[in-house]
Amino acid sequence: MENDFFFEKDVIFSEKTFQSLGSGEPLRFSKRELLTMARRMLGGVLAGKLSIATIRTLLKGMKNGSRAEALYAEYPADEAGYDAWVSRVQAFWKSCGSMAENAVR
Repeated sequence: MENDFFFEKDVIFSEKTFQSLGSGEPLRFSKRELLTMARRMLGGVLAGKLSIATIRTLLKGMKNGSRAEALYAEYPADEAGYDAWVSRVQAFWKSCGSMAENAVR
């Protein structure tokens, strides 16, 4: 199972990830960490333990997470920009689709 691979290889479910979730701090990876994850995932694909579709979904989720963080950082300080901000946020969430639509098949 792919989740087992992610745990076994510390790709997603690493100590760093859980510390970030526990502290509420944003999760940031260095270039070296990203390259290590990419190498491990490529190994998983070559070994038949990970699908390309899963990697695509993971990358899309990371991109959407960055976009969401940027949008919420732009939360308006007063009511004047609120409606425009809500419109941007709603468009963003609509573009993400539902979890059912994003399931790896």
